Order: sequence, then structure tokens, then C-alpha cells
Amino acid sequence: MEKNDILNSDCDVRSSAAGNPNTPVDTLVELAKDSHCDVRSSAAGNPNTPVDTLVELAKDNHWAVRSSAAGNPNTPVDTLVELAKDSDCDVRRSAAGNPNTPSGTLVELAKDSHWAVRRSAAGNPNTPVDTLVELAKDNHWAVRSSAAGNPNTPVDTLVELAKDSDCDVRRSAAGNPNTPSGTLVELAKDSHCDVRSSAAGNPNTPVDTLVELAKDNHWAVRSSAAGNPNTPVDTLVELAKDSDCDVRRSAAGNPNTPSGTLVELAKDSHWAVRRSAAGNPNTPSGTLVELAKDSHWAVRRSAAGNPNTPSGTLVELAKDSHWAVRRSAAGNPNTPSGTLVELAKDSHWAVRRSAAGNPNTPGYKPIEDEFIVSETYVAIKGTNHIWYKHNYPNVDPFYTCGCFCGSRKMLLSRIYSIDQSEDPAIRMRILMALDKKFKEVFGR
Repeated sequence: MEKNDILNSDCDVRSSAAGNPNTPVDTLVELAKDSHCDVRSSAAGNPNTPVDTLVELAKDNHWAVRSSAAGNPNTPVDTLVELAKDSDCDVRRSAAGNPNTPSGTLVELAKDSHWAVRRSAAGNPNTPVDTLVELAKDNHWAVRSSAAGNPNTPVDTLVELAKDSDCDVRRSAAGNPNTPSGTLVELAKDSHCDVRSSAAGNPNTPVDTLVELAKDNHWAVRSSAAGNPNTPVDTLVELAKDSDCDVRRSAAGNPNTPSGTLVELAKDSHWAVRRSAAGNPNTPSGTLVELAKDSHWAVRRSAAGNPNTPSGTLVELAKDSHWAVRRSAAGNPNTPSGTLVELAKDSHWAVRRSAAGNPNTPGYKPIEDEFIVSETYVAIKGTNHIWYKHNYPNVDPFYTCGCFCGSRKMLLSRIYSIDQSEDPAIRMRILMALDKKFKEVFGR
């Protein structure tokens, strides 16, 4: 849409445009002056909104606008310090969750009278360790739960939180990659299925414990075990035969599931299982060809995004009746350049955008790494720790990936085994960008 078309559209359209990272900066500046608070709020949360505009939005008379500005990673530090003193608790909560909020300010926010503010501070990676220790003793379970999920919380504190009376706190501790293996073994025996499920998804849970969790009587626990990259192959083969479709779906998405098992899962009666198999990088190309003809569009979409799908099949998928399938084909690095040229003219904007982002499209222009990393939340949505991103959406994406995936290799496996609903062009760029980022930030 042209600038004037956007500005003259209804509120919902303007709000969507204000939140879209592809909206031109000059249009964002205009939308930031909109009469409707929802539109201004969306602009305040957009990572491409200019800094000077964010500073103005941080003074808005509506709390929702200030809250969005407080959560924006590009909001200046001095502005965040002021927002941390806001009279509205939701604004302070957003500031407490922003990874750029200074540690000294976070210490003050950790003492806030509202539990939601303290919870955000407890989840922030910049919150000082001694403050995290205090927050781990908070009288509100949600605050303790956030502290239990923070990768900087000391090990001895995590051990104590693993004994908390609240199951959500124990669940968070069970999902923390720094929780000692011995503690994870105990959490794997917890009476609450959510706690056991979290332990089953933790990469540090001992293999023999994973084998036991794979036999759990609750499907969610078995599903987490089926998705864990450390679960033994023979156990994955058994989980692939599970009576619950979600368990089979997780097994179908695990990059360590044997190709022969994936061939069988590709014939599953449930489309979600076939979709996961269609997105697995270990699924044989011949099976991908068959999955590309599946009756369910989501299965075809996953096949269209798989880097192992033959180019001839991608050409056919590029003609699919469903735009999401074509979008995946447009983002696949193996789609022939001639087909990409045609997809760049597609009637649907998302298909054209995906084609424009494919490095093999003639005239492709690289995108800055920082933008790529900002898209990581989308790419890793299949991680077992989705609750972390839900509760702390402002935490630096590659930081979250590093803490919860543990290594570059595991991260790449996670990204490849996710729900294939997102743009594969973006996903492929994320793989390359994060490979670089992991070396810079984590040294591994």
C-alpha cells in the first residue's frame, strides 16, 4: 500500500502497518502521530521507528503507547530510566523487561510494589545476580517463576527454587539449562506433568532420565522427550509409534529421528505429524516429493520450505493454490532463479516479500544482521521454552537462543525442526546470522 492509502485506511489497517517492520520510516513517523492510541502504540513498538520519534512516544498521554515505547529495544537508555518511574505499572513492567534498561534501574524496579513489574525484572538478563537471589524469595509465585527461568540465576538458588511449593516455579527451574542434572532427575519425578514436561525438554537432563520420561503416562511429557535432541534414537523410534499424535509430531520434527522412521511418519493419519516430517532435514527427498502432493496445505508448505526438497518439486509448489505454500517455495534457497522471478510478481505480498529475501533471486540485496537477529523469535517458536519468549518478549533473541539451546549446533537443529509456518528465506538468513552471533557472544 502507498503511504496515503495507509494513512487514510481504517484503524485496524493503520495499526497493522504501524507494527509492520517493512513499513517505510517516513510512514511510521506519520503513524506515530495518529489520533488512535492503538496505532501509536504499534508504532512505539516497531523496531524501525526512529529514536527521536520513540522519545516523543514515551511521553504520550496514553499508558499503552508509553508501555510499547518502554519495551522497544531501540528506546534510548535515559528514556528507559524515566519510563521506569512511570505512574502506570504496565509501563514500568515493560521497562523492567527491556534488555537495555540499566542494571541500577532494574535493582529499583525489583522493589516495585506491583508483582508484574518485579516479575519482568526477575526475567531480565541484565538484572544483577544478588537481586535475582532476592527476587527468588519473593512472596508472589510469578516473580519466583521468572527468577527460576533466568539463565543468570545462581545454581544454588535454582536448586532451592526446584523445591518451591508452586508447580510453575518448579516448572521454570526444570526448564533452566543451568539447573544441575541431579536436580533435573528429581524434577523428572514431580507429581505435576508440566514440571516433568519441562524437565523432559531440558538439554541437560540425563539420557537415562529422558528414556524414563519417554514412558510417562502423560502425553505432554512424552512429547517433550520426543522433541529433545538428546533423546536416544531407539527411544525416538518408539515414540514415533505413540498413540498420541502430538508425541508423534514431536518425534517427526526431531532432527535425530532416523530417516526410515520419518518415511513412516510421513504417512501418518494426522496432518500435523506429516507436516513435521515434511519440515525435517533428515526426511528423504523421495518422501518430500510425496509430501509435496499432500491434501493439507500446511504439509505442502513445510515441504516447500525444506532445503532438501528437489528443485523440480519446488517449481510445482511455486504454483500452489495456497499463498503460504508459494511463500515457502519463494524462500527456499533451492528454488530455481527463474521460478523466483515469477514468484516475485505473485499476487500476494507475502510471497513477493519472501522471494525478495531469497539470496538466489536476481537483484537480491542483503539485509543487515541485526534485522535478521530481531526475527529470531519467529524462527524458534517451536522451542520447548516458548513460555520464556511469551513472558519476556523483549529479551535479546540470540541471548535467549544461546541460553536455552546451549550450542550453535543445537540451535540450528531447533530452527530446522520448528513448525514450518514461517518464511524459510528469513529462517535461512537467521541460520547464517546466528552462526556468526554465537561465535561473537558465546564463543561457541
